[in-house]
Amino acid sequence: MKKVILCTIVWMFIGTTALWAENEEPKLGDVTDGSRAVPNHLIPLFDEEGSQIFLDDTPLLPFSTEQTCLPCHDYSKISHGWHFNAPDSGIHPGRPGHPWIYTDRVTGTQIPLHHRDWEGVYDPAVVGLTPFYFLQEFGRQFPGGGVGEIDSADISKDLFFRWQVSGRAEVNCLACHDVEAAHDQTQYDKQMRNENFRWAAAATAGFTTVEGAAEDMQDTYDIYSQVGPGPAEAVPPRIKYDDHRFDDKAQVFIDIRRDIPSRRCYYCHSSRYIESPDKEEWETDEDVHLTSGMNCVDCHRNGLDHMMIRGYATEAQETNRPNIASFSCEGCHVGDENKWPELGRLGAPEPRHLGIPTIHFKEMSCTSCHSGPWPRKETMNVQTSIAHGLGTHNVIKGDSVMPYIASPVYARAQNHKITPHNLLFPTFWGVEKGGDIQPVHPEELQDVIITAIEADTLTDSLNFISINTGEWPTLSQSQFTMILDSLSVMKDTVNAVFVGGGKLHRIEDGHVVSEKHPAAEPYKWPFAHNVRPAEQSLGSKSCKDCHGLGAGFNFGDVKAASPLGFQPTAKRSMTAYQETSKFYQGLFAFTFYFRPILKIFLDVCLILMTAVFLLYVFKGLDAIVQNAFGSRD
Repeated sequence: MKKVILCTIVWMFIGTTALWAENEEPKLGDVTDGSRAVPNHLIPLFDEEGSQIFLDDTPLLPFSTEQTCLPCHDYSKISHGWHFNAPDSGIHPGRPGHPWIYTDRVTGTQIPLHHRDWEGVYDPAVVGLTPFYFLQEFGRQFPGGGVGEIDSADISKDLFFRWQVSGRAEVNCLACHDVEAAHDQTQYDKQMRNENFRWAAAATAGFTTVEGAAEDMQDTYDIYSQVGPGPAEAVPPRIKYDDHRFDDKAQVFIDIRRDIPSRRCYYCHSSRYIESPDKEEWETDEDVHLTSGMNCVDCHRNGLDHMMIRGYATEAQETNRPNIASFSCEGCHVGDENKWPELGRLGAPEPRHLGIPTIHFKEMSCTSCHSGPWPRKETMNVQTSIAHGLGTHNVIKGDSVMPYIASPVYARAQNHKITPHNLLFPTFWGVEKGGDIQPVHPEELQDVIITAIEADTLTDSLNFISINTGEWPTLSQSQFTMILDSLSVMKDTVNAVFVGGGKLHRIEDGHVVSEKHPAAEPYKWPFAHNVRPAEQSLGSKSCKDCHGLGAGFNFGDVKAASPLGFQPTAKRSMTAYQETSKFYQGLFAFTFYFRPILKIFLDVCLILMTAVFLLYVFKGLDAIVQNAFGSRD
């Protein structure tokens, strides 16, 4: 018996070791033989259980990106890439990036959220966004993986069965790598809103059609038996395939590319400046790199691990990847004489910066002069794909839609250099506990705010909600007081507060008190595009581009709007974010108006000094000549 047990243990060890070794071997699609040709992806499709999909299957299931790619690619390694690993606390968060922004226009809430540990953002759970609801709220630009593949043990019991109906949101490989013209990423948004998580990626392909909604199905609905569908009029989620795309081996050609065209990036990474005079697409120029024929992935590269190069100056040191240093602005255009020859990568020109004092390069990033729109006297509102759903359907896209993001703001970045940023002032109702502010879920206050407006106006109180502008409400002082009083009763506390406009607001002795508080400080994140050519950079015309008294770079105002109509819109000077003094910058700028006079004065002095010098030179020569002739006599 002991021999049998021993043999069993040995065979289990050998089998486990063999399986481990097999999993460690590189997969076919993860290694290269040196050819730069594009592989032909004529492949079979597999469902989430690993079964090949045939057109006569009953039921017909959506193909799984994990199982379909798994025979050739290491999905587990890919799924830990930068776009998917936000919930992983073991990953260095890097410099702050674009947050998810939760908005509610009834309560006027706009609050930055993220799973990464960036200073100034909140965990999505703060506003009730468990993974399931997070996918519904932000699924339109969510790349899959991460919280979309949460383990069953981490799912709250009340949503366990909803996950079984909706399925997981696997890494959406097609979002980037499917370059077929028929690919429709807006379908992904639609399916995520309908809780069709397992159908979402497949729905974007050019050979599928998905209809029905998992959100209409009962918790007991089973996708295999299709039992418990829900109301009679409800349509269960189902997929149809274009049978003409399948060959006799049930294989489908998908136009998969590693060299991703920039248009695939734009769905999640586009910006629109509202007050810009050239906000129409045909009036604007692309990034200078793109107009030169480059793609986004020429700089923002990644290996099999999908750890995308973000390209900021300190990234190589922070992530301990010295080989990516040449993908920053300095690494590509300036290089490092102590390392390999980085200068001129992809034909990058070497900047001369003739006549520019070296302090500029110590205090400012390259993007300060070369990126984004030209600074103005007052910051503009910018809309982004992630915050405003640019490129998607059935969202409000007016110029005044929330959230309100100010840009460009020239502020100190993590490396202490002045860098252009986008900036969001958080706005929410909350409760103060021990000096910390805990946001209140907007749904708890919606009825309270509507009641406050109904009690204080003779007009239609729902106009601010029903009109399709996407704006937040404008509250009077009496409405504001009523809402905070109701919140105090609701939470059984006297510390009900409102955060907005860069201040913390409370009611004390019947008066509104506004004060500074860390929770009211804006969240800001640097941006680097669009990059302008040298001829359009700051300073190309004169020093007054930045140092003139009316220059937006130093003297622009940053708007800090809030729903409080009884208070004027707060504004902060740009110098407040540059850790310098507006008075000092004003004095320094004032000198530029006298510099032409000073230059003329110095030129006159130089001429006079030269004349005096020449006069005495000639006098000296005359004396030498006279002495010479005199000695001859």
